[in-house]
Amino acid sequence: MKNFFNRFKQSLVQGQKYEQYIKKLMVDYGWDFLYFNDNYKFDIMMTNKKDELVTIEVKSDDKSYYTNNLYIEYESWNKPSGVMATTANFFIYVLPKHNQIWFMRTSDLKHAIIDYNPEINNTNLCWMKVKGGDGKKTKGYLWNMNNLKEVLGNKLKIINKNNII
Repeated sequence: MKNFFNRFKQSLVQGQKYEQYIKKLMVDYGWDFLYFNDNYKFDIMMTNKKDELVTIEVKSDDKSYYTNNLYIEYESWNKPSGVMATTANFFIYVLPKHNQIWFMRTSDLKHAIIDYNPEINNTNLCWMKVKGGDGKKTKGYLWNMNNLKEVLGNKLKIINKNNII
């Protein structure tokens, strides 16, 4: 159990670094930072250039570099989590080994998950469900990154950045 908490703490610290990075990136873009949130609903609240409130969920997936699959968490310990729990306007993946940041609206990602459910859609663009984490208590959609790019099309914005944290 100690090992689980050590890995969790490392992941939390890394996630907070990514949140700081996205905050700086968006401030440099002209958005105003309001605060970091400390619950499952979203990670960052900002106002955009139109002075509208915007919430952001920040995720990462280091294994995607080796697998070319993106893990999208939707449940943990039998409770909605990740994409199914967030109220964020934007879902952002920081992918430092790819030198990329993926920006998408959370609603677009949720619609893609519904539309490309392999139980109702017979295409090779679909995701698959997998279990992960300690004790396999976390569930997620594993989606080939090229397929997800194709599915989201111009709704996915990819920024190429060197030296991401």
